[in-house]
Amino acid sequence: PQYRQAFTASCNKVKADRDQFYAELQTIPGMNVYKPCANYIFCRLPDHAPSGPEVTEKMFIEHNIYIKHCQGKTMAESDRYLRIASRTPVENSSLVAALRNLIDQEGRS
Repeated sequence: PQYRQAFTASCNKVKADRDQFYAELQTIPGMNVYKPCANYIFCRLPDHAPSGPEVTEKMFIEHNIYIKHCQGKTMAESDRYLRIASRTPVENSSLVAALRNLIDQEGRS
C-alpha cells in the first residue's frame, strides 16, 4: 500500500511512452502497427522491406538495436512480423528513425 501511488505513476509513464512509440511506428510508410496492450508492439513489415530476420540482423549490426522477429511462429507470413519492446522515449525514437531509414533504403533499391 505504501508504494501504490509510485507504482501507479510508473505504470502510467510506461503506458504513455508505449503509446507515443506506437504513434511513431505508425509514421513508417507501409508498416502495419497493431495497437498494444503490453510494453511491446507487434508490427508487420511493408512488402518491399527485407524480412523480419534480415531487419533484426541489420538493426543489431548497424545500430546496436535488438528487436525480435517472428519467423517460425505459427502464423501466415511469420517472417514479415516483428515484436518490438518499448523502452525510453529517446531509445524508441532512435529505433523508429533507424527502422524507417532501413526500410526506405530497401524501398529505393
